[in-house]
Amino acid sequence: MAKRSRQVERDRANNRLRSPVSSAYQPQPTGKASTKRLLTVLAILLAVIVAAPAAEAESDVRVAIHIDENGPQKMNILLNIAQNVGKYYAEQGKTVEIAIVAHGPGLTMFRADKSPVKDRIEVIEMASPSVHLEACGNTITGLT
Repeated sequence: MAKRSRQVERDRANNRLRSPVSSAYQPQPTGKASTKRLLTVLAILLAVIVAAPAAEAESDVRVAIHIDENGPQKMNILLNIAQNVGKYYAEQGKTVEIAIVAHGPGLTMFRADKSPVKDRIEVIEMASPSVHLEACGNTITGLT
């Protein structure tokens, strides 16, 4: 036992064995290295601060509305919701970006040859440029 204690004391003296408190301490670089690190961190923070308002300036609110059914009634309800959301935020003085997302059987809504709501979609797209139609890539691949 005494032999082991001497080894521990020797390791501590040679700075090979640290206590849990001292092992958490990491010396910070000084001089040019610390200045470079500080400038890098400040540049990243500045980029984030500048980019955040630019991303928000596009629209105040973003809404995604999802459809995965092939029924004209559901499609009409979804289009009504999109119009109501747009009207609500316009009345609040906010800009809104609405994404209508379709996958599976809901993709029929976007097909010119099969859509039961084709005319309504065209009217909404012309009246509201903030409405975007988005389709699932996997569903499209499955159709081709």
